[in-house]
Amino acid sequence: MINIRPTLSLLLCLAAAPALAQSVDCDRPHNQSLSEATFRVVERASQELGDDKASQAETRLEALLGRVRGYERAVVLQTLGYAYISQNKDAAALRVFREALELDALPVQPQQQLLYNTAQLLISGGDSAAGVALLERYLREACEAPPAEAHMLLAVAYTEQRNYRPALTQVDLALGKLREPRESWLQLKMGLHYELREWPRVAEVLVRLINLAPSKPDYWNQLSGVFFELRRQQEALAVLALLQLV
Repeated sequence: MINIRPTLSLLLCLAAAPALAQSVDCDRPHNQSLSEATFRVVERASQELGDDKASQAETRLEALLGRVRGYERAVVLQTLGYAYISQNKDAAALRVFREALELDALPVQPQQQLLYNTAQLLISGGDSAAGVALLERYLREACEAPPAEAHMLLAVAYTEQRNYRPALTQVDLALGKLREPRESWLQLKMGLHYELREWPRVAEVLVRLINLAPSKPDYWNQLSGVFFELRRQQEALAVLALLQLV
């Protein structure tokens, strides 16, 4: 199950928000609101989601779907998608998320989050081409800075498609948004440089990995091997000698 954690304020979509696309005014106001009856159902379902009662929320929201249109339907569909995800029903969540996206009726901030969540579901479900297209759109058009995880998701998808150079660009963007690097992200960066046969860059990343996890001998051995590949035998031997002291 992918990690999508909605908040009540996002689910109810009651406030104005920055716009999704750069072709749309990022300060565009949103004047639509939920009817009192729909608000009560969505609020109750959101509370049930927070109380780990997703099946009850699902039943409540599915019963409401046939009575709402436009903006209200988009809100219910989005909330229902979160209920499905909470029960590992990712295919059902993808279906309702895509319908909500097509309605294009949500305020821009929830619409942006919905775009990102739909891309996550597509990629995790194996439809990387469609997922990458949505994720590229999200990163290209978002008014606010996307999270580092969005860049990494695209990097992984690119890597699976053997698009190593674009993947590397996304990894670097992701790492640039962190105060401290994550080991698994550096491992992917190292692997991409390896696939591109960029041995000096592989060595640089291995040095960062050793600084991050000095007790792991694999990094030391790999660094030594890279130095041998670069015909820097003395440095390769020095790395092996240092390993004995760790």
